[in-house]
Amino acid sequence: TRIEEEEAARAKLLGLDVRVQGSSQREAATVDETDEARHYWHRRLKACADAGDYVQAQRVLADMRQQGLPPGPRAYHALIFAFVKGSNPAGALEAIRLEVNAGLQPLPQSYTAIIHGFLREGDTAKAEDMYASNRRAGVPCDASWSAICAALFRMGSHERGATLLEQGDGEGMRPDKALYSALIKHMCRNDQLGAATARLEEMQERGLAPDKDHLSPLVTAHALA
Repeated sequence: TRIEEEEAARAKLLGLDVRVQGSSQREAATVDETDEARHYWHRRLKACADAGDYVQAQRVLADMRQQGLPPGPRAYHALIFAFVKGSNPAGALEAIRLEVNAGLQPLPQSYTAIIHGFLREGDTAKAEDMYASNRRAGVPCDASWSAICAALFRMGSHERGATLLEQGDGEGMRPDKALYSALIKHMCRNDQLGAATARLEEMQERGLAPDKDHLSPLVTAHALA
């Protein structure tokens, strides 16, 4: 379809292997990351990720390889998160490329982390390319979808945001609280109080508790109506 062709083109722009429905041109590598021998290394990687120290994280991965412990998706995710925390989304992109080239299937949250990294830099084009890669990878992409949609609505790209929102809604994706907040604010600004109220009720039905970011726009809009 046209959408699939567009997603394939966007994914290739990033230099990522395209994996449709979890498959690839080669069999994905399998790494047992529950092995106790990896626990020490994973603790070090978590510390690097929390600190945004991607230089040290890269050294830890190199040390793991020297010890005969090839990094798996969890280890690569820590490296990716370190790059994002360190305000280096380009480095995170290169890290996920290395992971894919190693025959591994990245974790869904790795894609989402890189999307957030590019969005913080204001690079929505790269963020959308990464979202397309997430979709092509055949792993869950609800979080990536919520992140990119919320950003588009917040930045005023309403038409593009509405297109992706409709696509995700049609596929049964579930918005997170940040996307519900962006939607409700957008709808209230455009005098769509009924639609905004419906989204508020929807999030409550899904077990998400609204807070002031969701309620304040509705209260203000009703007061001005």
